Amino acid sequence: LEFSAGIYNLFDKIYEDPGYEEHRQDAIEQNGRTFRFKLTYSF
Repeated sequence: LEFSAGIYNLFDKIYEDPGYEEHRQDAIEQNGRTFRFKLTYSF
């Protein structure tokens, strides 16, 4: 049994990717602080 956890963007900084002609907005906001958990069982 294996367990792992992670936090992405710990300080909740605002990140944006530039929008292109096919998008209406000039910038596409990315996820804020994200928690991830993983539980793996092998036999």
